[in-house]
Amino acid sequence: MKENKIVYGLIGFGGMGKWHTEILENVPEIELAGIYDIKEEKRKLAEEAGFHTYETEEAMLADESIDVILVATPNDTHRPIALRAMEAGKNVIVEKPATLSLKELTELEDMTRKDSTSS
Repeated sequence: MKENKIVYGLIGFGGMGKWHTEILENVPEIELAGIYDIKEEKRKLAEEAGFHTYETEEAMLADESIDVILVATPNDTHRPIALRAMEAGKNVIVEKPATLSLKELTELEDMTRKDSTSS
């Protein structure tokens, strides 16, 4: 947490990612540290919109100022990104549907239980 604000990192700057930036910018208790998108043209659009961008997902996940990773990518990528973010010690919010199957959702839930018991 920074100055009584929750710091977010947004992964995915497509339609839903852009929508989330509008919401996040209007919540005074939230600071958006930056955006990562796998596509360079999306990162460029984010920069043109005034957002800090990360060149890699790893760089975003390594940013110790970020409390929460918001995943707004295509549905089939939610699970692996969420797992990597949790492994990096981040809280995670995933755009719906969170996963493509109950098995994948259970895997994410198991990871959150593992993280909460190890802290």
